[in-house]
Amino acid sequence: MAIAVLDEAGHLKAFAREDGASMFRFEIAQAKAWGAIGMGVSSRTLAERAKGNPNFFVSLAATADGRFLPQTGAVLIKDAGGSTL
Repeated sequence: MAIAVLDEAGHLKAFAREDGASMFRFEIAQAKAWGAIGMGVSSRTLAERAKGNPNFFVSLAATADGRFLPQTGAVLIKDAGGSTL
């Protein structure tokens, strides 16, 4: 398990990884969070959308230099006014 917290612009604010987790956990967690922030929805929603339009999401991943990952696991947290936290 790993957790990446990004700001509205996709910049890393905090990261934590449990002991023994794969060395890839940072990149995976950050890419899931980056995609959720960029698209404004949870990564679960992105994964569902990717099933119906995989080429669009492959293009997004390529355009984002690999920073975009439409896989479940990222939760988009917003404040009461609707701004991403």
